[in-house]
Amino acid sequence: MGISTSMGLSDKHPTPSTSTYIRLGHLKQHSCETVRRTKVFKGVGHMDEFSIRQAKAREMLQSAGQDALLASSEATIFYLTGATASRPLLILPSNPSIPPALLVSQTEAGTIAKQVGVPVVTRTRTQPGHPSTLRAALIERGLESAVLGIEFHNMTVEAHKALAQELPDVTTVSASPWIRDLRLVKSAREIEQMRRAAKVSDLAMLAAAQSLRNGDEECMAAAAAEAVMRKHGMFVAYETLIGSGLRSGMLRRYPSHVVPESNAVIRIDMAARYSLASGFGYNTDMTRSFTKVAPTGDVREHLEAALALYKATLSAIRPGRSVADVSREGLAVVKGTEFDKYSAMSGHGIGLEVHEYPGFNQTCELVLAEGMCFAIEPSIAIPNLRAVCYEDTIVVTADGHERLTEAPYDLWAA
Repeated sequence: MGISTSMGLSDKHPTPSTSTYIRLGHLKQHSCETVRRTKVFKGVGHMDEFSIRQAKAREMLQSAGQDALLASSEATIFYLTGATASRPLLILPSNPSIPPALLVSQTEAGTIAKQVGVPVVTRTRTQPGHPSTLRAALIERGLESAVLGIEFHNMTVEAHKALAQELPDVTTVSASPWIRDLRLVKSAREIEQMRRAAKVSDLAMLAAAQSLRNGDEECMAAAAAEAVMRKHGMFVAYETLIGSGLRSGMLRRYPSHVVPESNAVIRIDMAARYSLASGFGYNTDMTRSFTKVAPTGDVREHLEAALALYKATLSAIRPGRSVADVSREGLAVVKGTEFDKYSAMSGHGIGLEVHEYPGFNQTCELVLAEGMCFAIEPSIAIPNLRAVCYEDTIVVTADGHERLTEAPYDLWAA
């Protein structure tokens, strides 16, 4: 039993080619000059937005029975304050009458203090979050015997032991579950940052595909993609992954000096990050699988089956449905076909980090809501032959979804 070609690679799609991007002025719109016109932090969130986030965090602290949050991950601290210090710590009391404290190094304290609306505490030693400094900040706020919510997923065992020794009367519990929920639904401002990064990701993917069609090696195509990201004021979220032929099935497809064969499947995974603050900001994630020339035979069938799986998954997305239900509906497209046993649902939340909660698969019972953002990447991987995957960054909307990354699927014709 085969896959219907009604959703195949030859479908008309609204995604513009390279020439269309230039004609529409996307290159100018997303130029370095345009990005620079946005002031630092103002492009990520106004102080009012950070205040709102802190208020929501306090509500969650109170609901969890925690007296204060001790945040140690850069993503959480950036989300709550806009600060991009090196290895900072944030104390956020649940009581709004008690001021928070941002612990940063002495060399950064003056600069950070001018950028954020949170009292800054200078660490007395270069060791980040030195317990004596932290202890003094907690005592000053009456939290020396508090119940502290800790980001256990970001704290080493050694760091936790040092904290327990310095603060024997403090009780530490996990804050990770409610923090992930706090960051799950993105604001309009956050989505706009991701949308800007997505447009540049599209250009970068087109540049990589063009490089490969010109006969370049995989590593040169990766360089072309990352140069586009830098040119347009973006950061490279992670090293561009390119693998062709048998290597298309590898998760870590670090670009090689191989020149892909014409009908070999090329799998590219890349991500641009929008940021004006030390490289920290909002991410996109995108994967394309294609050949340098129009595919034929079993290669085309494989590409079409994977694209049908991917499109069916996207079509099932809407608020009120669970991730598991959406995943099962997508996988149903290949059920009973020759590709069934090789198919897998995969994906993840995305935002300030490339991989955020939750994992997107048929075991996740999270109910979708407007404003949630995901990178969805189902695949069909045939062992010892090739793997095909399509991935876009999407946002759940009131009546479905919006695809933020829109590079063509048939990149041999782009």
